[in-house]
Amino acid sequence: MIRRTLKLAWFKRNRYALTVVAIALSVAFIVSTLLLTTSIADVGDPLRAAYTDVDVVITGTEVAGGDGPARAILTPVPSSIVDDLRASGFDAVGFSDPYAQILTATGQAGGQDQAAANIAEPWLADSPLNGFSVIDGRPPTNTDEAVLDATTAESAALDVGDAIQFVSDDGVQEATLVGIAEFGGASNDPYTSTLLLAPDHPVFGTAQGFDRVLVSEGSATPTIGAIGTLAPDTTVESGASWIAGEVDALNDFLGFFSTFLTVFAVVAVVVGMVIVTNTFTVSLSQRTQELALLRLVGTTRKQLLAQVVLEAILLGAVGTVLGIVLGLAGVSGLGWFLDVLGLVIERSNTISPTALGIGVAVGLGVTVFASVRPAWKATEVAPIEALRSADVEVGGDSARRRIMSLAVLVVGLVALGWGIAQSDILFTGVAIGAIFLSLYLGADQLVRLAARITRPVLGRAGPTGTIASRNLEKNAGRTAAAASALMIGISLIAFFTLMAATIGQFIAGDAGAALETDLVIQGIGSQPEPAIGDAALNRIAEIDGVDALVPLYQTSVSPVGDAEFERAGPGGGGGLGTTLTDIGALQTAYRFVVNAGTLASISGSTVIIDQATADGLGIGIGDSVEVTSLAGQVELQLGAIIETSLPGSPQPSIIGALDLRGQLGVDDPATAAYVVGPAAASTINAAIDLPTVEVVSRDDYIDGLSSNLDTILALVYALLAVAVIVALIGIANTVSLAISERVGEIAATRAAGASSRQIFWSLLAEFGLLAVVGILAGLAFAWVAAAAFFNTLSGGQIGTPTVDPITGLLIVAAGLAGAVAASWFPARSAATTDILDVLRAD
Repeated sequence: MIRRTLKLAWFKRNRYALTVVAIALSVAFIVSTLLLTTSIADVGDPLRAAYTDVDVVITGTEVAGGDGPARAILTPVPSSIVDDLRASGFDAVGFSDPYAQILTATGQAGGQDQAAANIAEPWLADSPLNGFSVIDGRPPTNTDEAVLDATTAESAALDVGDAIQFVSDDGVQEATLVGIAEFGGASNDPYTSTLLLAPDHPVFGTAQGFDRVLVSEGSATPTIGAIGTLAPDTTVESGASWIAGEVDALNDFLGFFSTFLTVFAVVAVVVGMVIVTNTFTVSLSQRTQELALLRLVGTTRKQLLAQVVLEAILLGAVGTVLGIVLGLAGVSGLGWFLDVLGLVIERSNTISPTALGIGVAVGLGVTVFASVRPAWKATEVAPIEALRSADVEVGGDSARRRIMSLAVLVVGLVALGWGIAQSDILFTGVAIGAIFLSLYLGADQLVRLAARITRPVLGRAGPTGTIASRNLEKNAGRTAAAASALMIGISLIAFFTLMAATIGQFIAGDAGAALETDLVIQGIGSQPEPAIGDAALNRIAEIDGVDALVPLYQTSVSPVGDAEFERAGPGGGGGLGTTLTDIGALQTAYRFVVNAGTLASISGSTVIIDQATADGLGIGIGDSVEVTSLAGQVELQLGAIIETSLPGSPQPSIIGALDLRGQLGVDDPATAAYVVGPAAASTINAAIDLPTVEVVSRDDYIDGLSSNLDTILALVYALLAVAVIVALIGIANTVSLAISERVGEIAATRAAGASSRQIFWSLLAEFGLLAVVGILAGLAFAWVAAAAFFNTLSGGQIGTPTVDPITGLLIVAAGLAGAVAASWFPARSAATTDILDVLRAD
């Protein structure tokens, strides 16, 4: 049996070639994804190595939770606690991590894209709390010298001995780079650019508090209890616990990213499984007579099943080996592509045996699993019946699929209604999955319906169109799998496109239209943005043509007793984003729609809240809400409710006057500013003189709010391209198999007088129409899924997804062009084959 299987597989190698390619691509995608996510998960190791001697860590209490990669806002640890710890015999060091962004050799902003990840730390010499070690040069000995982590030095093209510049809250500063350092044996503190300076450097200022205090054993043994008595009103935990929390914080964000990548790998595997199933279904239907003859000469059904499974194992093995080779090469390509997009994800060079093992299991398991049902159907037909006909598509099976499709659709619609009504994302997710399953099960009915509807139109093209529509309807059960595979890829592309467009509209829609500033000053990079100091603001205010300058100071607070409040809609996060500014000047730059109260009352602790936040807190004009801020608990009064807050991602929930800065403990510089007036952007840039800050027009600012979404969307398109390519391989495979199955029909049509051209165009029309079914079904499903998703998550704030007709047409055109391209060669080959060769093959 093994020899027969090997001979048969070799004899049918052309039939199985595209199937092997589909398996290889699916395995490559999941292997490269798993290898990348495994290497990402290893970046916490430097933290463990760097802080081995840290026994206890002291941090402030949480003011507001973090959102995505942004860290939580904590109250500072009083600097007096460090003095008390040292006096008690502990080795203790406080870290305030001031902003310090290195400039490259060409004077551009270097380091990390997120400004808050560019920090300065004091060089701790031989202290056990020093996580850095100099690997080139020497440590800094005075305030005009610096050491830089190896990753940042390499990316900024800086070497030991170079004169360097860095940007702090006080502007551009200069130093000499005297050393390059490692962190915990790695080239940098994960996702952080660190500038190591002498402890007495002015950038550290005279801090009244620290972000954290690290404690190790000195002449006294540190315990949580002993440290707790010296550090009241703070959070005290063991070093191991703190390190675990820091690693978890990294992995929480990276875990989402890993899941994000894995989803697309699974999609490619599912599409590949559909193709493998379709291949075996059509292949075995063509071999029904062969299998029947084997049954008649004594071969048992069990032996035939074993033979088909052995074929599947052979195909899976070849595809898996190719896939693993491609996956090992692809992980570097995927990492490079992320870097090109600006999504710099730090990773190790680990090659996980588990990832390779999963790739093998998927490649072999999916192939064998996909082959079992077609094999069972083909071998359950009685030998005598099989000799009469090669059709294994039993009518009852099609009827069962129709019933299942309708039943699942009803379940999906009921769950959808409940999920939207109750804002329950679990029910909504189940509903979306059920509706998709219904479409998959009923794909053959969609294909038949499309063939019947288009028959009058195709019939006008003559026999070519008529043959195409009739063949499509006749073979719908077998060709629908190709439409389903394409539907999966198209629906996901359309879904994420709708998501990006809708979220972009939500972020910059009404708020963007209300913004009437001429220019916006903002940081280059991700939020939180680099600082715009008071000195720079004073210079800008004196420029001719600056009629109004509106600096924006940002912080976060949390409602007391409702710390888990999250504003509805995309961009929501822990805590309430708060912007403090000159309310009078702001009204010249932003056109408020006031739903209740008056802007004239806004001063001191009386604030503006947008309608969504007011509804979430359940408060109205005249009510107050107690919040936790960096300065402690503060009671805020609601003076005005506005329809939409200032544009941003996320939009601020609270807008207050400048005199609220002291009450909330906000002493950081402004992070952005609006400029009203005809002043030139170049003049303002010259006044600021910071390479980390840019001046952009209002339109460019609004467009930039969704730029991160564009980057993510580019990544989504690239990942889904693999699934779509696998789907197109499925179409090409289906065309090839269908043509080999219909050689007699093609020969008869040619003998009846049809030209090669007519045969070619009938096949192309047939499979082009098949692609249209998959594309339109995918688009329709994507719209329903997006509408349900946004309705549920936004509590009805977003009812209808934003549709870009041009993008939709491009998706349709690209999908149709790909399907036609995939069908072109096999259709052309069938149309140009000599009729005698066709008859001889039949």
